[in-house]
Amino acid sequence: MSISVRGLALRPFWETRMAKAVIAVEPDPACVEILNKLCVNCSNLSVIHGALASMTQFVGQSSVFAKIDIEGFEFNLSEEFKERQKHHLLRLQLAVHPRLYERDQRGNLHSRRLRTMISTKKLGHIFRELFAQPTVAGYSSLLSYVVFGALLTLKPKSADFVIERKLPPPLTTS
Repeated sequence: MSISVRGLALRPFWETRMAKAVIAVEPDPACVEILNKLCVNCSNLSVIHGALASMTQFVGQSSVFAKIDIEGFEFNLSEEFKERQKHHLLRLQLAVHPRLYERDQRGNLHSRRLRTMISTKKLGHIFRELFAQPTVAGYSSLLSYVVFGALLTLKPKSADFVIERKLPPPLTTS
């Protein structure tokens, strides 16, 4: 099963080719209407009017991949993300928008940028208990993205953190 929170994009339609069931969770009623019109011929795609908290009721016992893009609010929902770890989440693709976060901070550019860098690094580490270090396209590591994508750039760059559940250690036989 695949869940896409803030689903107004092509991703949910692309995922219907690979997943048995795709759920697009969208908080904006106008976007829900557009998605419903677009998914008329997609029998395995359901569009739900809701938000991140709605995701839990659709997960059940299925293993899922979730794509979350909430336009800068990801920095405010660390507790919500920690709660989601308890569910059957195999992989999470989290869109990160440090530029939007920085824009909402107070203070001079240097203090805003430093807070943005620290918050971006913390966001990448929220899942480390159950998930591997996030990979970030175009960067060798989370630290590389934080330094070169968020700190030492004219404007912080958006990126997707792809976070996969750690595999259990192999069983050893004696």
